[in-house]
Amino acid sequence: MSASRRHRRDRGRRGIALIVVLWLLVILALLTVSLATDARTEMLISTRTTDELRVRAICDSAVERAIAQIRAEELQEIPSFELLSAWRDDEDAFRGVPLDHGRFWVVFGEADPGDGREVRWGARDETGRLDINVASRDQLLALELLDEEIVDAIIDWRDGDDEISENGAEVDYYGTLDPPYRPKNGPIESLEELLLVRDLTEAVLWGEDRNRNGLLDPSEDDGDQSFPPDDGDGELDRGLADFITLFTRTPDVNAAGEARLDANGGDQNEIETRLTDAGLDGAALEAVLDRLDGGQPITSIGELAILPEVDETAFAIIHDELTVRGGGQMLPGLINVNTAPRQVIAGIPVAGEGEPLDDSEIDAILSGRASGDGSLESPAWLLRVLPPERLAEIIDSVTTRSWQFMIHAVARLDDRPVMRRVEVLVDRSYQPYRVYYERDITSLGFPLPEAVAEGEEVR
Repeated sequence: MSASRRHRRDRGRRGIALIVVLWLLVILALLTVSLATDARTEMLISTRTTDELRVRAICDSAVERAIAQIRAEELQEIPSFELLSAWRDDEDAFRGVPLDHGRFWVVFGEADPGDGREVRWGARDETGRLDINVASRDQLLALELLDEEIVDAIIDWRDGDDEISENGAEVDYYGTLDPPYRPKNGPIESLEELLLVRDLTEAVLWGEDRNRNGLLDPSEDDGDQSFPPDDGDGELDRGLADFITLFTRTPDVNAAGEARLDANGGDQNEIETRLTDAGLDGAALEAVLDRLDGGQPITSIGELAILPEVDETAFAIIHDELTVRGGGQMLPGLINVNTAPRQVIAGIPVAGEGEPLDDSEIDAILSGRASGDGSLESPAWLLRVLPPERLAEIIDSVTTRSWQFMIHAVARLDDRPVMRRVEVLVDRSYQPYRVYYERDITSLGFPLPEAVAEGEEVR
């Protein structure tokens, strides 16, 4: 073979080798890029998972802080009956609290309870709301948010039968929908479930406050320019959700946790001893014992408030120690007159043929509890603003003790755009406390304007 042919053959081999090397380099580069991408993806996933765990832990800590605040009043026997109880409004404890490179807020908005404030830092008292599962037709109508058709449809939805009320709806209606479904005919378990009730829309349930923060946001005050629809009048139109709760139960016990004594069927000596030990004496004690020993059962503990010898202090003892319900039971649907908004107070059931509370009586209750003039520990304080006969008509429907609490907790990391937002319904009528439900509502977004989150005063 000639030298020139060998040279061409060697050069061809070198060219093939170079191509192979180049392809190998390309493959190695692709593998390197792929491995780097996978590593970056794994790192991002790991970081995101770590961030979510961190923000979840911060949010859980916020809930535990709120529960601890509630328990502190109970364990230390600090009165928890005021409009500004520490569990209900403590800015230092619940507003932008730093924790593990993040912060948390426990915040809720509400219809003005009478002191001009609608945003509070703490847990929300559910006993100040209507229990949607036991609220009467009149109570729901008193909110002035629902027409008779929706109210009757709610009652038909939750009752245990298929009988249609006057303006209600049962399976004959829901079965014609596409897709058809049956009414619940049982307890309502979530606010969203109400959207299945005939004519109860999101606008009725949430009002203008679709992100559920209790504040009038720009998007909720711009007419039709952006979602949600609103009237642009500069005021937040609240929906049904702001006045109802899913679950209330009040133990029929005294302040020490002992079952109240049955005023009608209890042992007279035991009743006298209990009242005396609690501090009732003199003419008030004699008048109460004479009335209970008169042979005619009382239908309401409020009948004892009408006795001339009984003043506010005496009735507070009587109300705490005696009952006409048997004692020790769980009472659903009582309204906390210390925290309920005007619309809920307007619907407090009135015994017998009594008229509903009028505007002047409601105003007196709102101003009386906000004045700070005297303790609000017992419903007996209503004697400062209502005649005894009027108090007697509503006393069996009200309380001043809080047993169920909604904790709306929000957590956010300082260095990353990661947040978590939850609602937790806690019931302290159980020992230990029981979480009725917990819902993740992170999808609704961060609930506070930055200025408010950072400390700007909001009313």
